[in-house]
Amino acid sequence: MKIELEFESFYINWPTWGNAPSFKVYSGTTATGTPLWECSAATAKTGPETPLRSAAADGSMTIVFNPNGNNGAMGNGFLAGICEYTPMPMELIKTEVFQGSTDAVKGGDTDVAMLRIAFTMTGDQNPLLLNEVNVNLKDAAGSVAAVKLYACGKSEEFSTDNLIAMATPAADATSVLLVPDFFRMPEKTSCYWLAYDMNSEIEAGHEIDAAIASVTMSGKNVEGIITPDPEGSRQSVNVYYFADGDNTVPVTGTMFFYDNGGPDAKYTTDAKGTVTFTPAEGEIICMDFKQFYTNINDDFLVYEGTGTDGNP
Repeated sequence: MKIELEFESFYINWPTWGNAPSFKVYSGTTATGTPLWECSAATAKTGPETPLRSAAADGSMTIVFNPNGNNGAMGNGFLAGICEYTPMPMELIKTEVFQGSTDAVKGGDTDVAMLRIAFTMTGDQNPLLLNEVNVNLKDAAGSVAAVKLYACGKSEEFSTDNLIAMATPAADATSVLLVPDFFRMPEKTSCYWLAYDMNSEIEAGHEIDAAIASVTMSGKNVEGIITPDPEGSRQSVNVYYFADGDNTVPVTGTMFFYDNGGPDAKYTTDAKGTVTFTPAEGEIICMDFKQFYTNINDDFLVYEGTGTDGNP
């Protein structure tokens, strides 16, 4: 048996000046044993990423903590589980897929979060390798420029920090195979995000979705994937941001029209120009304002036709 230490939460106050706190973990019964982990400014709010296990012959572990005068006013301290652990071969016991955001998608968007995949393991010996993830593009086929797989560790939050696989689907492909380069599975539960880069031009009103067709780990097909095609999807939209000068924009399907600040910022004070929206043959343009707020001294004029001579 070995002592295993795994932190559920860890937040040690680390000052910008003065004496730093000390948190060290050793194998054995004293602080002279083999060091297993030491807190630093970089890890003061996270703790160790993986469980710590004693390497001592008797399986014991020693923890030394000294706040060095830094109280817990700015930190929540730590909470950890300690148990006896018997080394055993790694085994996959659960695979579950979750729908990502259902927000709208536009042409040219990158790192569009589609699916979160969670793998749960037991054991730590002979780590399994993630060989392949086969992705069904569903109705998004033809709209996707690239498919990516990100490893996010224990966090369920989408992050682009660790790209482990990427593939470019053929124009007529309905699925794509992601092949990580010798990726060892971490212990316990780890999360991965499937993301799309969209083509620069995509059809509006199109369903953008994904499903996990299959997963291969250490040469074996993963069985019993929970909700490989979770409910929910994203919709493609056309978007136009108001631009200076005289502009003509053809409209096919639904289009979102923003000022030059976009959906998250205000328009600039020097925004000035004209845009003409032209419909497909046999159609007419209909503008439905969802939100409108301009300065009292600013002009916003709408005319029928292709110029400013039409009816306002």
